[in-house]
Amino acid sequence: RVVDKYFKDGRFYLKKGKIVDVISKTKCSVITEDGKLLDEVSQPQLETVLPKTGGMVLVLIGEFKGQRGKLLEKDKQAEQAVLQMMGDMNIEKVSMDDIAEYVGGENDMLDA
Repeated sequence: RVVDKYFKDGRFYLKKGKIVDVISKTKCSVITEDGKLLDEVSQPQLETVLPKTGGMVLVLIGEFKGQRGKLLEKDKQAEQAVLQMMGDMNIEKVSMDDIAEYVGGENDMLDA
């Protein structure tokens, strides 16, 4: 969700969307629910959504970038999440800032 009142003159403030490409550690491309493509959106302009425990996530940056996993735990104090990775079933700890809810199809969940 876009949380920057001044991004694109406020036209997308509080609009929900999906991250479709991660350009760098701090920039991404987002497609809004009404189909508008937003390029070069910076991390502070967005608020990511995390699923409830047991939900699926996509790792956006870091060592496991592009991998999907099941959210096992959230430690809000430490801002860490524990994931079971779909590819190798390993358990990994990542920053909550590095992940977002995965909204793709269930058949897409197996990593190559």
